[in-house]
Amino acid sequence: MKTALTSLGLLLLAATTPVFGQALAHGGPATRQGTWQDTTYIDAIIRLDIENGPTSVLPALTYNAKLMLPVRQFFELAEIRLAAFVQRDSAVAVLEPGGIRLHFRPSAQLLMRGADSVRYDSLDVVWWEGDLFVTSTLLDRLLGVATSVEWNSLSATVGRSAGLPVVQRLRRERRRQLLGFRRPAPEV
Repeated sequence: MKTALTSLGLLLLAATTPVFGQALAHGGPATRQGTWQDTTYIDAIIRLDIENGPTSVLPALTYNAKLMLPVRQFFELAEIRLAAFVQRDSAVAVLEPGGIRLHFRPSAQLLMRGADSVRYDSLDVVWWEGDLFVTSTLLDRLLGVATSVEWNSLSATVGRSAGLPVVQRLRRERRRQLLGFRRPAPEV
């Protein structure tokens, strides 16, 4: 009887979490190769360092040893302009220079970078507590960066960051400061 109650309790818990519905919608926890995959999303807090840029502490999700970052907060930190954000529907960002549109629409299994469709695993993009979370590996592909995660310290570093708007702005500001220091003071 105790086992039946425990099983019933676990079933009720699983049925009330968003992950349960997503796991069923994707045919369960097996990958295409037939190996086991953990489909449980776990809340986390992570320190994110953008190489040659800012550092911030962000909420995150993890599953199957993958890090998922909140799109709005990551784009704000990287100074990528969010052009539209409709909860539980879509997000559109513009990557400068070049005005490259990034369009996320998980319900339609749609992810576009400019005019190109980007393939991804359906578990790699999820709406969670009002925000859109995307795996760091997918963000790496979209933005041309390389994120390394240190699980022991709950930190991640975004490398190859020279193309991010925040890094480009900081580099311009440093050059202006250096040029300002080299100019002789005007004589009166």
